[in-house]
Amino acid sequence: MGLTERIRATPADKKPEIIVLDDAQLCGVNPGDGLTTARLTALAGKTHLIVIIHDKDLAEWTRQTTDRATDTNISLTTIGATPELVTLLTNNSIIYEPTLDATELTVAAEVYDKAHASLDQLDLTRMAEAFASVTQLTEKANAALTTGGLHAAIVNAAIDATIAFPAGITLDLLDRLTQAHYQLEEPNKPWKSNHLDTALDWATTGIAPRSPHAILTRTAATAPDADTYRLLDVLTPTLRSAERDLTYLTHITLPVTAISDIAYWYYENQNRTASRQWWMVAAKQDQPDALFNLGVLAGEDGDRDEARTWYLKAATFNHPGALFNLGVWAEEDSDRDEARTWLLKAAALNDPDALANLAVLAGKDGDRDEARTWLLKAAALNDPGALSTLGVLAGEDGDRDEARTWFLKAATLNSSRSMLNLGTMAIGDGDLDEARTWFLKAAALNHPDALFGLGVLADHDGDRNAARIWWERAVDAGSNEAQESLDQLQDENDGQPEA
Repeated sequence: MGLTERIRATPADKKPEIIVLDDAQLCGVNPGDGLTTARLTALAGKTHLIVIIHDKDLAEWTRQTTDRATDTNISLTTIGATPELVTLLTNNSIIYEPTLDATELTVAAEVYDKAHASLDQLDLTRMAEAFASVTQLTEKANAALTTGGLHAAIVNAAIDATIAFPAGITLDLLDRLTQAHYQLEEPNKPWKSNHLDTALDWATTGIAPRSPHAILTRTAATAPDADTYRLLDVLTPTLRSAERDLTYLTHITLPVTAISDIAYWYYENQNRTASRQWWMVAAKQDQPDALFNLGVLAGEDGDRDEARTWYLKAATFNHPGALFNLGVWAEEDSDRDEARTWLLKAAALNDPDALANLAVLAGKDGDRDEARTWLLKAAALNDPGALSTLGVLAGEDGDRDEARTWFLKAATLNSSRSMLNLGTMAIGDGDLDEARTWFLKAAALNHPDALFGLGVLADHDGDRNAARIWWERAVDAGSNEAQESLDQLQDENDGQPEA
């Protein structure tokens, strides 16, 4: 994503007032060129930034993360969306419902009426066209895939480009992909110089005159005089399957970012063999993320020696995840000095997990002041675990007001641990309604102690059935206390005389 660099190079009087990243999920979460907390923060610091992402994609990114703030020691950095990215998006999100209520519909109609009156030749039937385009263009693409030939080649190239070039593909690269597919479709026919123009004209033709809806749509140029194209977004889920084979692309020279995006796509679709093969290709070009991700794969396979080898290679490029993981493993091996060395290098890159783990090390050494210093640095980066731990330390020092302040900050960043602590503090203050509110928020994040606490509150209110339901959910989330309460409840029921 060179957008930040482009904005930085733009003269002040020509900088855009607003940047909209529509369908931001197409950018992916590949640290090499996808969405990261640092990139979004940098853009937001230069202009007004709007990021549009589908609920299901944000939910998938959230699934890739874990609430590591519940642990004293931060776990290894892994592949995929980071907790910091999900927290940033969630904390600043505005949810738009897919349907309009009566009031919204009235307002929308008024807006359309005003637009129709103020803009010449605005044809509101374009709305119907937009909806109709999905079916018509899907049928057009599928017919081409069935028939084969040049049209099938460019459709296949466009589908593959959604994986390798999610932000849009240049004409030069589209030519290479289309030519490769054409050779598969028509192995006995030569590729002619006019073939791409012919295929492109067909693929970019709308379903009606002057229609913007076509199989391939033009996107913003990534460089002066360089058109880029992308498969119409709504066609991607229909035309692209998780079993898609991109082996043919190994014979085409691709940018390393495209190679990495392909590897990520395979990884997200649980094809570890293919993802490893593609990351190996990127690793040969010393791509830091590829080196790191190969280490993660080896670690997940239980091969720590191989994983360490990849992490060490990535560490030579100052990859924060590799530096952090080497530090975590050094501590697990009881080498406190080596752990601190690696974590300090990652902390110098403002890695919040490294800062938090340095605080853990200082705490184990009995140095609360140093621990607090590291936690404050991590808290300045809005790390929910650090904010929550600062609240715990303040509580241990007897400062309930400061503790609540830290917990509230962490809770706004979806820290279930802080929500639980706020609920516990509310119980201490005798406010069961507030306690229930916080426990419900933490329970929505599946925190076992919060689920258990809701069962306790329900039992306190005399609602044994609700208590049982909460405790059963808590057991599923790993609460031993909830299992004990369920056993006790069962014993009490067994002791009741039959009616």
